[in-house]
Amino acid sequence: MSPPVGSAELEAALSARAQALVGEFQAAAQLLADQITATSTERLRRLEENEVSAARAAADRLYRQRVQGSEIQLRGDLDRKRWRLVQIVMEKIPLALERVVADEKSYMELLRRYLAHAASTIESDQLVAEFNARDRARVAGQWEEFCRQAGVTKWVTLSGSVTTCAGGVLVSSQDNRIRVDHTFEGRLERLSGLLHQTIAEQLFAATANGERVSGG
Repeated sequence: MSPPVGSAELEAALSARAQALVGEFQAAAQLLADQITATSTERLRRLEENEVSAARAAADRLYRQRVQGSEIQLRGDLDRKRWRLVQIVMEKIPLALERVVADEKSYMELLRRYLAHAASTIESDQLVAEFNARDRARVAGQWEEFCRQAGVTKWVTLSGSVTTCAGGVLVSSQDNRIRVDHTFEGRLERLSGLLHQTIAEQLFAATANGERVSGG
């Protein structure tokens, strides 16, 4: 039989066991701490990545919004400038019409075409033609010949009154129920939409061609 263990040996054994347990607990605690640290680090990394991604997305959205806003503003500025160019051209039309009137031969032919068109349009055999003071003086002495050269077969009376227009002729039936306004102002008013469109197409086609040429 083994000799009985002394109190000193028992204390030593208990102390050794306690130290071993302490070491095991410390190792387990360290392992747990490492695991917690690793998990926390990974979570923090993911959180940072998410925050960075969200910040980038927000920055991208803000950038796109600013770019779109700038594009809208630029288009608005360009549209206003284009419209102003069209207006400038429209404002020059009266000067161009003055040059038309100054060429008496061509202008008289234009008046005859206006009169012929109005006479063929109005369903009445007796008409009245009204001019401005300048043009009435031009045609008054040769009115019958003027109508004959225009190819008008209906009876057209030269009005004793004059109209305030830059040029052209206002033709109406005797009862004034039907009127064809071939004055410059009347035609410009009717054709204003088409004129704006034509001027815009010409201006902007020229601009686009210039941009293509300059751009290579």
